[in-house]
Amino acid sequence: MTMSLVLLALLAGAQAEEQAHFSNTPTDIWAALSTRLGGRVFKAKPFAEPCFTNATSAECASIQELYQNEKARTHQAGGYTWGQWEGCQDTGEQCLLDFAVPTDEAATASPNTCALGSIPDHFIDVRGPADVIAAYEFSKETGIPLVVKNTGHDFKGRSSGRGSLALWTHNLKDISYDAAFVAEGCSDAYPAVTAGAGVQFLEAFQFAEENNITLVGGSDATVGFAGGFTMGGGHGVLSPVLGLAADRALPLP
Repeated sequence: MTMSLVLLALLAGAQAEEQAHFSNTPTDIWAALSTRLGGRVFKAKPFAEPCFTNATSAECASIQELYQNEKARTHQAGGYTWGQWEGCQDTGEQCLLDFAVPTDEAATASPNTCALGSIPDHFIDVRGPADVIAAYEFSKETGIPLVVKNTGHDFKGRSSGRGSLALWTHNLKDISYDAAFVAEGCSDAYPAVTAGAGVQFLEAFQFAEENNITLVGGSDATVGFAGGFTMGGGHGVLSPVLGLAADRALPLP
């Protein structure tokens, strides 16, 4: 939980815009960042790119089959639930198939091309607090803006940003249950679940079932448990009885 909330504090002030800083950043600085983070810095790749590279490839066929699958999209750093946030609304640059008919060849035919659009240029596969610290320091040094992405459900597009570096939190999957959790500085104990920023409701609900507990969650199982859902209130079918997810949050560092 702490990890996701630290990242959200960044997100609130990081409306990423296209900046010249990115193209002017020397490759050796990128290499140094990647080395520091164990090779977990990688260039962005739009979800549909394989179909623009080779429309008859097996990889493209797989993308077409999964194009409308939210769960599959959440597992890809360059995949977003809302396609408008993959494309750049200012320039029209994008890399999209026909969502209604992903096999329609017209989407990849000339003059259509594949461009990053609003997808961040690079991603960091975040695995712990040290990665976030490194990203902050890198952003301060280079002027490259940061965005935070878990599943790509953000209606406002804050998890994308042209010319930005993204903190991809999707692999922070730790989740635990404490029957008598005591928040720092408090004395009362409550049953509580602590979840990493990458935990989705499909995983949280399964965990709750295994531990015979109840969680306030959303109807879309691919949405992240921590993060925007809770910070936005957290409406669920159990809210009339148990309140909003935000009502049931304990420490909010």
